[in-house]
Amino acid sequence: MSTQNRVKTDTASNYLRVKDTEVVIKIRELQRIHQMNVSVRRILHATFFLFSFSLYLCQWYESPIITNKATEERMNMKPLLLALLLTGSTGSTQAQNEMSVPQTTKQQVTCSLKADLVSSYAWRGLDLGHVAVQPELAVGWRGLSLTAWGSVPLSSHNDQREIDLTLSYETGGLSFGIVDYWDDGNDKRYFYYKKDDTGHCFEAFVGYDFGPLSASWQTFFAGNDYQAASGKRSYSSYLELQVPFRLATCQWEAVAGLVPWRSDYYKTNGFSVTCLSLRAAKDIQITRSFSLPLFAQLMANPASQHLYFVAGISLEISTGGLRPNE
Repeated sequence: MSTQNRVKTDTASNYLRVKDTEVVIKIRELQRIHQMNVSVRRILHATFFLFSFSLYLCQWYESPIITNKATEERMNMKPLLLALLLTGSTGSTQAQNEMSVPQTTKQQVTCSLKADLVSSYAWRGLDLGHVAVQPELAVGWRGLSLTAWGSVPLSSHNDQREIDLTLSYETGGLSFGIVDYWDDGNDKRYFYYKKDDTGHCFEAFVGYDFGPLSASWQTFFAGNDYQAASGKRSYSSYLELQVPFRLATCQWEAVAGLVPWRSDYYKTNGFSVTCLSLRAAKDIQITRSFSLPLFAQLMANPASQHLYFVAGISLEISTGGLRPNE
């Protein structure tokens, strides 16, 4: 091949490489734009779903924030709110499925057993006890899960025993379910459901994981959740935002939680920020094949002006064998 032909061939090859590079760049730009559009749709659908869900609960259970509406007007609004709720749920699920890849693990039954040893028990800005062991047993199948969680006090204080049962479903980033909280503070009997004396509180929740941020809304709809002054049901609610991140060698989680209206359960007189928390977790290497997860959490309750510092260790056994808590 002559020198002139060789030069022409090299020029053509360089031109094709440049064009291929430009095409790849344009494809990546289109993919980024598509991902941004999907993320925006997820946020809008999830926000719409959370708002519709809260309105539906307020209408259905005669929430204290809607007290001047006639019963007939509430009944007329329920079908509309339910339709909005289903629309938001369908939209958020569809947006998530556009970018999701089917997971084979969702087709299998999973089981896990976990136990935490904590220096004190603080939850949603509330002080619920001292040193305790907190076991957890969970079974899952295709996004549906049933979880039993408990707290057993180890100190000599008169701390309450607690058993919580959760039935939940998760699809994509959307999760919702019902929790039965029970403690022996009012009555030692578990199967006791008298209106004012039962130790049970039933909560409905819905949440969405956006990736860098997750949001959830919880509302008590049955059980021992009444206003002491009036005897009316409080429908105590809690909104929580979580931001996980990694810094240095630790896995961190920042949490902000608030109570939107008066609640004797959360000890608030109105809108209140009840939880600002920062949690760090790290695996402590014991041997070459085993590590012990250690965590510490600093929690503040601006409404009550209380501060808590909790440390603990976790062990978890799953269907895959012994592994550190993630």
